[in-house]
Amino acid sequence: MVAPLDSVNEITGRLDRMSEKRPESYKMPTSVGILEHSPDGDYRYLQEITIGVIGKGSRYSSPPRSQKEVVTPASRLVVCRQEAVMDESNRLTKTKEQWAKARRGGEEREVFYEGDERLPPGQHLVDNFPVLDLGFKPEIPLGEWRLSIGGFVATPLTWTWEQFLAQPQFKNRSDFHCVTSWSRYDNDWEGVSFKHIMSIVQPLSLARFVLFKSYDDYTTNLPLEVCDDDDVLLAHSWNGKSLSRDHGGPVRVIVPKRYAWKGAKWVKEITFLDKDEKGFWEVRGYSNTALPWRNDRYG
Repeated sequence: MVAPLDSVNEITGRLDRMSEKRPESYKMPTSVGILEHSPDGDYRYLQEITIGVIGKGSRYSSPPRSQKEVVTPASRLVVCRQEAVMDESNRLTKTKEQWAKARRGGEEREVFYEGDERLPPGQHLVDNFPVLDLGFKPEIPLGEWRLSIGGFVATPLTWTWEQFLAQPQFKNRSDFHCVTSWSRYDNDWEGVSFKHIMSIVQPLSLARFVLFKSYDDYTTNLPLEVCDDDDVLLAHSWNGKSLSRDHGGPVRVIVPKRYAWKGAKWVKEITFLDKDEKGFWEVRGYSNTALPWRNDRYG
């Protein structure tokens, strides 16, 4: 799937035609990079698009996936399945920043389902559990895992794994909505409820926001009133099994009423703040509120 082409429109048009002729090849999204081939033989990264079949027709909506690079010297533009065009984590970040700046996924996203009381607009159902992250999955031995909670609280604390498991255990079934357009129903989570955490650390009257930080240095933010909900928890188990490293284990945050990026994987710090402090994706153009039923993906 490599050819010299004159424009991005020509590239996407060709991919559309290929997906129509061979739909079986595009059941899963395929990441393609667009490079500019300069006279001196170098390639300059222009942008990345993703082709995949979701429902009817092709969509350029899911996050990039690393594939082997296949590059043929060409005139101006080259399409390649890529692996080393840029670092996986950096490429994902840059691509999603561009989407946010262009408001892709908001009003301009191809919404093939308008949503209902359970499935938010622009979402489609899956029965698996896709893995999305920044390209680095920290490995945290349970003996070294710590959760620190502080900021504007009366009783800051740090829990070991044993102390975390010694807290009252909370189970909740909820739906999971990813900003990249997929949703999964009826996820059974088990862990420690955020309401229980609040009852122990006792947020001060100045506390109005919460900042979560992960072992991979990811951060995300929420108003305190959003966290103080019956279905918000720090989960260590999913569907009866320990949460895997891929999905944020040992512990991740679950906030069912917001897009899933608001639930930090591999969480290690919770800070109660008097002022809002935007997190990793929020400072890169993503919505600060992340409300699925408002299709509230980008700021």
